[in-house]
Amino acid sequence: MKLLTLCETLKAKAEDVTSQILSRWTEIAEAEPWLALPPDVDFDHLPELIRGLSGAALCTEFDRGLCEDVARIAALHGERRSREGFNDELVYREYHLLRRGMWERMKRDHGDSAIVFLATMRLDALTSLATAAALHGLHRDEVGEKRPWARVLEQLLDEWPLPRS
Repeated sequence: MKLLTLCETLKAKAEDVTSQILSRWTEIAEAEPWLALPPDVDFDHLPELIRGLSGAALCTEFDRGLCEDVARIAALHGERRSREGFNDELVYREYHLLRRGMWERMKRDHGDSAIVFLATMRLDALTSLATAAALHGLHRDEVGEKRPWARVLEQLLDEWPLPRS
């Protein structure tokens, strides 16, 4: 199996993966109530984010343009959470659960192998970038006071240590 196989599987089944991840989040919240998400949170962005993460982390050598797309999706997600009145804690929980859900899905579908481990680490690196971008989006008004918003994601990508292979 290759990274490209994992990439194409996750991208093609993003809606199914989203449904399974959300179902798993409910199970996790029952066992670990501190990870429960508010019932009024929508997850419309999740399939697009899963496709973006999969494409940028697994299908390429960390193409900056694809990473920028992920950062943009995540920043918009953070902006939405801000408009909805949520705070950093929710964003951290969401991205933790997303990371955990994607790990579990890959392990369940593809077992324990070196390639699944590599895929998990690459997704984890890019999910960390997405988390940072979502937090910037959540605090866009504050960030925008200090530097032009158009430059924020570009600077985040410039400073982020993206692996090259």
